[in-house]
Amino acid sequence: MKKPYEPLSLPGAGDPLFREGEPLTGEIAARIFHREETGFSIYRLRPFGTGEPVTVLGILGELAEGVWIVAEGSWEENKTFGRQFRVTSFSLTDPKSREGMVRFLSSSLIRGIGPSTAEKIVSTFGDRTFNILDTEPHRLREISGIGPSKAASIMETWRAHRHLSRAMVFLQGYGVGPATAHRIVRRYGARTVEAISEDPYRLAEEVWGIGFRTADRIALSIGLPPDAPRRIQEALHFTLTAAVQDGHTFLPRQELFDGCRALIAPLEPDLTEHLALLTESGRVKLEQDRCYTSRMWQTETGLATQVGRILRSTVTHALPETVTTAGELLLSGEQQHAVMSAFKNGITVITGGPGTGKTTLIRAVVDMARGRGRPATLAAPTGRAAKRLSEACGMEAKTIHRLLEFDPKTGRFTRGLSSPLGGSLFIVDEVSMVDLPLMYAFFKAIPDGAAAVLVGDADQLPSVGPGAVLSSFISSGRIPTVRLSTVYRQAAESAIIRCSHEILRGEAVTHGKGTNGDFFFIEREDPEELAQLVVHLVSERIPRTYGLDPMTEIQVLVPRHKGELGTERFNTLLREALNPGGHPFTHFSTTWRVGDKVLQSKNNYDVNVFNGDLGVIEGVDTEEGEVRVRMDERSLVRPLADLSEMVPAYAISIHKSQGSEYPAVVIPLHTQHSIMLQRNLLYTAVTRARRLVVIVGSGRALRLAISNSFQVTRYETLSSRLASLP
Repeated sequence: MKKPYEPLSLPGAGDPLFREGEPLTGEIAARIFHREETGFSIYRLRPFGTGEPVTVLGILGELAEGVWIVAEGSWEENKTFGRQFRVTSFSLTDPKSREGMVRFLSSSLIRGIGPSTAEKIVSTFGDRTFNILDTEPHRLREISGIGPSKAASIMETWRAHRHLSRAMVFLQGYGVGPATAHRIVRRYGARTVEAISEDPYRLAEEVWGIGFRTADRIALSIGLPPDAPRRIQEALHFTLTAAVQDGHTFLPRQELFDGCRALIAPLEPDLTEHLALLTESGRVKLEQDRCYTSRMWQTETGLATQVGRILRSTVTHALPETVTTAGELLLSGEQQHAVMSAFKNGITVITGGPGTGKTTLIRAVVDMARGRGRPATLAAPTGRAAKRLSEACGMEAKTIHRLLEFDPKTGRFTRGLSSPLGGSLFIVDEVSMVDLPLMYAFFKAIPDGAAAVLVGDADQLPSVGPGAVLSSFISSGRIPTVRLSTVYRQAAESAIIRCSHEILRGEAVTHGKGTNGDFFFIEREDPEELAQLVVHLVSERIPRTYGLDPMTEIQVLVPRHKGELGTERFNTLLREALNPGGHPFTHFSTTWRVGDKVLQSKNNYDVNVFNGDLGVIEGVDTEEGEVRVRMDERSLVRPLADLSEMVPAYAISIHKSQGSEYPAVVIPLHTQHSIMLQRNLLYTAVTRARRLVVIVGSGRALRLAISNSFQVTRYETLSSRLASLP
């Protein structure tokens, strides 16, 4: 008799393994398609007992290669793709073959086990391997090469995997994949299923990547009535939190009600009563017709209060009636006014486009402060922006998070009202990127009598987070503001600077070589020709002509993610051109390569990397479950799970490029990018470049982007709160 883990012979037509009505058991061999929004996926599955993969499709979520499932469903014949199995439900199971056990154990899911170690474990324990790992994991030490520390590491990750498996079985019908399930398990640990069963809606607030619809599907499936007050109130609150994620600080009552009804349709309850209950519980704050989450209301009113405190406590420092120079710098009238304001007012905003001398002005204020025994403290919202500021001023500049001493264990800033910063002059650059909560945290930490100088370009895209802080400060009329409008001669020689201002004015750009040969528009209407030209420019033409490194000095900036001209497509094409021989490895069904260019997509305070930081994968150790990523000068060894925080960065969205600068940028622009063709988006992309801009696309798309000055208005009341300060 054959052992249960030995492969059987390949079935032929009509083989009983494929009989209608019977479950299909097998190993995920490859992912063909996955839609994150719905959980619908198509995989190639290697059925137990045969080496010939079959196609399975359905609401399967995101499954890693090497995972085994038992699927219920039915066979169907597709005219294009042939016979395939449509899954109606499934559950995870342990591998049923020796080869499957080895592949599963050596996958990136189980840290500390590589192919050779997996082979040893399965050879030693046979078909009892998984049972022994569950009940007698200490026996791992019987295997040559597995010492106490390695055994402990394997046991820890095995237990974590079992928690994850249980959570995946529970969540598999709701489109929640392994990467998200991993985050859920990290949040709730061994109580994952119990915690979710007790309160599914907590997922929408406590776990990044989970929304109301997923939490709601779980709640309804475990018996919550559709018209339950709890469900309706959670839908109201989620509509508000989703608005915050879109950049708003509040919603008008009617928009809140409309958004909620879209979530709970076809129900038509009286939402006024439910909103009143949320207000009584303290989760929502009402001001006239405006509806805030309590946190947003506290943040917005709190920032206005702190601004008022700084303005009232201003200590005016004596200056000459005019300041015409700062060190060896001769200041223009605009710059003289800005310097005077920085030393006479508690808060000063300095805004202007490229080439108008913002950096020169910061250096002037820093030098003058140093000369008067009042050293400045420099900060910026991102590590790259802080590094540029430090280089420009010849002194240390910190990220705002580092300046405020963010504690990742508590999720709070150490510096605040009870423990203010030391210093009397604070200069923050790239303020257009700073959202409402971060600016509130910053102002709470400024001591009485100190001054803040906020520098930024108000014409760039607003912050990713909620609020429109820079424009609110300016439009309030309460904060002294200096607008720099003069483009200096040296800057004016740059076609990048000239074209940036033409874009701002809504004028056709005078592209071409220019004085410095730094701005080009290459017209291509056909999407495939456009895509291939971008690849050629990045991989060959620009490096050959300008001597720039295509991996570190050329950045492709794209208006949107999806489609044949989105970041996803360009990342695939550019990876093949720039990193064809990189060692491939898979984590959570995503294939990476050593040598890949990556972008950090969320803040990780444990390793001090932030949303927007670029890096390169230097190496991977699937046996230890670690990946080595170089970010700037640092080589960081991080858990493979951290790859869920990164995306390929051969091409990135223009939004993700905020606060960064690159020697060269290449911008694909086509009518396919539709509603993303906006003036401030194009302006932000162009101003990311120091030496070279190449726009590749259709002339119509370029004209549409320049002419479209539409910007989504963010709901905020910071400007009016500041305007009403005494």
